[in-house]
Amino acid sequence: MSYKTCKWCGRKFDERNAVYSGLGGIFGNDFGGGVYCSEKCKAEAEAKAKGVTSNSSYDDDDHSTGLLGIIWKVVKWVIIITIIWFVYDNYIKGDTSKTESPTSHLQSSSKSDVVSSGTSSQTSTEIIYDSKIKQIASLWSACHNNRDLYQLYLLYANNVRYYQSDYSRDQIHESKEKLMNKYPDFKQEISNLSVKKEDSYYKVSFDKKVWTDSQTAPKTYPSYLHVKMIDGSLKIIAESDLVTDKNLSKKK
Repeated sequence: MSYKTCKWCGRKFDERNAVYSGLGGIFGNDFGGGVYCSEKCKAEAEAKAKGVTSNSSYDDDDHSTGLLGIIWKVVKWVIIITIIWFVYDNYIKGDTSKTESPTSHLQSSSKSDVVSSGTSSQTSTEIIYDSKIKQIASLWSACHNNRDLYQLYLLYANNVRYYQSDYSRDQIHESKEKLMNKYPDFKQEISNLSVKKEDSYYKVSFDKKVWTDSQTAPKTYPSYLHVKMIDGSLKIIAESDLVTDKNLSKKK
């Protein structure tokens, strides 16, 4: 690629983008055939030759011609758009990962995510919500296995129906802490998850296999969680299993 120098503004440019004037045809010809980087430079040079005062006013947008000029303009706008997006994403929209709830990435993006329960087949929105609710259950189970009481605490609503009794979130935290202390080798697995939309919440049912220590065989409980959207976050509002429910109903 060969570069030439504009006779008027002194800018170097690709010779393929040259603009000829006068006799033309010869680069650097002082006998009226000079080469210019743009029509603007050419006009200013001709105006000066006629006695009209004109100063070189080189500007990227005015002088960029041909393929290189187009590429430069595209690059410039890409940089501008990238900067605007960075400012918006980091300072205007905010960093949602710093919110309290560990399930912020599971939340609905708009009110249109309300699930219609009157259709016989699942809509795409229902499928998305099924996935979100199942993720809540999987995270709940993982917190038990990881003994992560803090993240487990954040999954619950302030008031929970906990094995047919009314518990506060702090009381559930104490109950889980006692469970972990009593069974240091506690472990659980959940499988066969299914989600059903109720009037104001979602019920996720699953089989829960529980080991209280490494020496005994696990026990399996048909269990469930009730999950509800509260202030933009999915929270657990009930927890129990069918065995406990049956035993408690007999006592009543």
